[in-house]
Amino acid sequence: MDRFVTVKAIREASTDELEEVPGIGPALAQQIAAALQSEAPAPAVDMATGEILD
Repeated sequence: MDRFVTVKAIREASTDELEEVPGIGPALAQQIAAALQSEAPAPAVDMATGEILD
C-alpha cells in the first residue's frame, strides 16, 4: 500500500506498475489486475457514521 496509498490507485495501476512492487512478478501482477478488474467497486461509506451509501 505504501506505493499506491489507496485501493483505488491499486485498481487503476497497470501490470507494469504492479510489477515495480518488491515480490510481485509478471504472473502475480496479471492475477492481481484481473481480480481487481472483475470485482464490482466497493460501495461508498459515510465515514462519520459508517453508513453504506447507495
